[in-house]
Amino acid sequence: NLINNEDSAFSFNFLDDSLHTEGRSAHLGIIPIRGSVAPHTRLPIDVFFTPPNDKEVNFNVVCRVAKKRDPVLLNVKAKGFSMATVVTCDRIDGSKSTWIPGSVNVNNVDFGEVEVNDRVIRHVTITNTGSYNLNFDWDNSLPGRLARCCSV
Repeated sequence: NLINNEDSAFSFNFLDDSLHTEGRSAHLGIIPIRGSVAPHTRLPIDVFFTPPNDKEVNFNVVCRVAKKRDPVLLNVKAKGFSMATVVTCDRIDGSKSTWIPGSVNVNNVDFGEVEVNDRVIRHVTITNTGSYNLNFDWDNSLPGRLARCCSV
């Protein structure tokens, strides 16, 4: 929040150059980036960040306030991370196939030839190789009779 305890409104402006890391590899967003705050009110400021890679960044944000000699300084630290997941499935020959999570291609499970009223199991393994907890949802929405034959 920008807080105005004065009897008159003031305008502010966040300096665009202070919203980038050195080398401009990462960017911080602020809404509103400029505007005014009415007397004896507060204005919420939204700060957002989308990390481009797995590393820590630091921003020294500068906000110029009209009629003030010194700017308002805001130090923002953030750490980008990505999820590291490996999904594998047993094959008929006992080897494992690696699936690509989020792929536009369909990952197939080959059950081979299965005798009527027999049962074949293929193990799917989800491995979290990252540093953070991993949540997942399994969508088993198969049409009609297929839904009765397959379970997860």
